[in-house]
Amino acid sequence: MDEEIRSAGAGGESATSTALALAGASREEADAFLRDQRRHLHEQSRQIHLDVWEKRLGVVLRLGTAVIGIAIAGAMAFMVWQAAQSNGLRIQPFSVPPELVARGITGEVVAGRVLDQLNRMQAATNSRRASRSYASDWSQQGIKLDVPETGISLTELDRFLRDHLGNDIEVSGDVIAAPSGITLTVRAGRDGDASFSGPVESLPDLVHQAAEAIYRFTQPYRYSVYIRPLRPDESLALSKSMALTGLEEDRPWAFNAWGLQMRVREGVEAALDLFEKGAAKQPDNPLIRANIASAHLIKGEWEIALSQIQQAIPLVNNSQKLFRPESLDAMRQGYMGLRDRLLGNFRQAITEATAVIESADPGQVSPLADLALGQLGAHQTNAARQTFLNPPLTRTNAFYAEINEFSIALAQVQIESSMENWAGVLAGQSALDALVRKSPGFRPQLLTTFVPMLATAKGHLGRMAEAERDIAPTPANCDPCLIARAQLAEMEGEHGRADFWFARAVGNAPSIPFASEAWGRSLLARGKPDEAIAQFKLSNQKGPHFADALEGWGEALMAKNQSHLALAKFAEAEKYAPNWGRLHLKWGEALYYAGKRAEAKALFARAAQLDLTPSEKTELVPR
Repeated sequence: MDEEIRSAGAGGESATSTALALAGASREEADAFLRDQRRHLHEQSRQIHLDVWEKRLGVVLRLGTAVIGIAIAGAMAFMVWQAAQSNGLRIQPFSVPPELVARGITGEVVAGRVLDQLNRMQAATNSRRASRSYASDWSQQGIKLDVPETGISLTELDRFLRDHLGNDIEVSGDVIAAPSGITLTVRAGRDGDASFSGPVESLPDLVHQAAEAIYRFTQPYRYSVYIRPLRPDESLALSKSMALTGLEEDRPWAFNAWGLQMRVREGVEAALDLFEKGAAKQPDNPLIRANIASAHLIKGEWEIALSQIQQAIPLVNNSQKLFRPESLDAMRQGYMGLRDRLLGNFRQAITEATAVIESADPGQVSPLADLALGQLGAHQTNAARQTFLNPPLTRTNAFYAEINEFSIALAQVQIESSMENWAGVLAGQSALDALVRKSPGFRPQLLTTFVPMLATAKGHLGRMAEAERDIAPTPANCDPCLIARAQLAEMEGEHGRADFWFARAVGNAPSIPFASEAWGRSLLARGKPDEAIAQFKLSNQKGPHFADALEGWGEALMAKNQSHLALAKFAEAEKYAPNWGRLHLKWGEALYYAGKRAEAKALFARAAQLDLTPSEKTELVPR
């Protein structure tokens, strides 16, 4: 308080002295004094503003320094994190003798050629499997030629961090010259090493062999897929080894690949056992589940196949970590296509098969056969033939070449069977036998896929003893085999035996519409329309989009002189098989009997433009 009083007093005395000085001074002196005071006050004000700006600038500079420091720290943290996550392949320049360097074949050149070969092999490996699903995967980080730099740089810092924190595989090698030629050695870190020798002129071949060795050491699953069309025995041995003793992430995939190869070599039973082992290790893998479904379909076990594919479809939605993005929708469409074919929804199956063909999916198995079977089920026989005569561009995986070829041959036989070309069915056996000689695993498959068509064709040709002999060894749980047994009994007039086999087939596949529809056709031919309608109705309940059941139901109503009721069934069937010749033929007949002659004539004309069997063509007479 005393200091404040003294300060105030001092200020008062100064002000008083100033006033006294001004009072005693002249006008000029007073003005000069005031000017000095104003100048003094202005300097003080300016100094205050400078001090404020200096403080503000200091704050800004400190903030900028902090931001830069944070950014540098963040960048460093990102580099450290990236280095810790690194799982790439780094190829060091090779050690090369001076005489090769003099010819321009330096260590960087050799390493660059190895890199080129690895990139080509990786691009040629068609697999649906996602990169992140591999225990060892350098595809995402890529392959890099790692040429050391001099001095300190970000590149050198990145290399240092990857060396100490990452999981990169460092590839090195050397070329040693000798009077007899050269030896090229490659080393893939701790994964393995290999040497290849030959004359100097064979260096490109040696580089290719070295690149294959690196691929085998570092990416065994991809390598097995890559060499499957080139060296199937080596691929099979590697798949087997990976499945039994490989990395845990690779084992379910290896079981799947092993199963696909055994399907071609030994048969579907061996394949199914391996698929199931793969599914046990990775139950949420829809691809393995779908292959199990396909195996049961081949065995003629339709109900189990439907159950398995229905399990696979929802699994696709949660498989982003297992499969490449471009494969997921194609897988979903393909699996739904199989489900829809089993339920008789063939028109939708055509849409789904087309979507698979048009996709960028690298893992397509038999897309043309799938499309043709959909077209055939929708009674578009000529379209199915054109699918094989003028096939759309597909991305069929070479890994499945034999399976694809066999599926197409079977589908072509089925086309002939649907058109009642019984001689054509028998002629298809030679093509299938040729494929079996090349791939013995398909022989057991013939018993459940081809033999039912063969026996039925022989029955229609009057060779009943041969037909019965062919169908006898077929399995009791094979649905198309049971239907064929029933149809053969029907041809022989043994209705009780036919009904026994039809009942077995219906009970064996309670969710599948085909056996009920076939039974209904036989009952209708016997002159029992009411019993036929019961079977057509059951078939329709199982497969609401199955046109055959609706069309048969309409024919049964016509047999009861209820053509007016049949019209609704034919109209509904047309939604699912709009290009079916028989449907338009019978629909026209129903309209004719209902007194609608003009509409009937239009439908007869339409039927004449569509696919008709020889027996159906005889019914197409002017009315």
